[in-house]
Amino acid sequence: MDELILKALRGSIDPDDKKRLDVWRSESSENEKHYQDVARIWQGTEPKSKASRPSANAIISAANKRQDSRRDIRIYSARRAWTGQLIKLAAMLAVLIGISFVVLQTNDETYLNSYSASGPGTETITLDDGTIVRLASGSVLHQERSFNSRSFRLDGVAFFAVRHDPNRPFLVSTDGGGVEVLGTRFEVGTTHKGFEVGVRDGLVAVHAASDTVQISTGQKAVVENGLPPVVSASNNADGLQAWPNGILLFRDTRLDIVVEELSAHFDRYVIVSDSSLSTVPVTAWFDGEPLEETVETVCLITGAVCEVFPSQIIISPKPSER
Repeated sequence: MDELILKALRGSIDPDDKKRLDVWRSESSENEKHYQDVARIWQGTEPKSKASRPSANAIISAANKRQDSRRDIRIYSARRAWTGQLIKLAAMLAVLIGISFVVLQTNDETYLNSYSASGPGTETITLDDGTIVRLASGSVLHQERSFNSRSFRLDGVAFFAVRHDPNRPFLVSTDGGGVEVLGTRFEVGTTHKGFEVGVRDGLVAVHAASDTVQISTGQKAVVENGLPPVVSASNNADGLQAWPNGILLFRDTRLDIVVEELSAHFDRYVIVSDSSLSTVPVTAWFDGEPLEETVETVCLITGAVCEVFPSQIIISPKPSER
């Protein structure tokens, strides 16, 4: 089945094989997770100008190692089934498709898909456009049918790392109003009075009560009781709500921004030694990994070298690239 998975990722699969693959994926959650493992590794090893994609065998081998790690972690502790080495591998990969176990079936023709974090913890999903979303416990995100935009409806709290697409605005609506963005990282939370929006980086427009305001990095907007948005500074580095493991979600985020957030999150200096690395984009998400694993993953993604010292961690270009 691995050969069919790779054909699908290359875009060369024929209709009959596509049906076989779809049936296999639907037969068990383990099959679907293996497909997602391969897809993530495929996306995360997308060739860059100075590197080539690993062989198909290497990609499948890495996916199988993730399967083995998942089994070992489940034996150790079901609660941490998506942490440790498993998450370290998952986080270094740009996720290609959404996580199936949080996709709800719906007969409502208004929505294409609905995603839910129904358990006590959070869920991290990837939408079909590459946007990464973390849903707080009890939250539901509906994908609306739209041809000209990426439109969603939120009930609860979610953090979005949006893939930039100037031709398709990203819209999130709530009972109290909505948010419009082209590419950024931001958080939306609904309340019984309205909703609030916090921007980690980028720019969003908040619509409510026939009024529109723009908020940027480090700002938040609160909408209550049908009134226009009220803008203020956001002092909570980990988001509008107390996320269990903070918020470390990146979608084409510059490395210099990534290390700044890692330093603040772990309260330890993480330094980029060469400005040539500062603008290298990082797409990954983390949820509870220790600093050393997180930085090692970032270095794998960016093709850099990590040096770990007691007081700081230094990220540098590989010697041949200096």
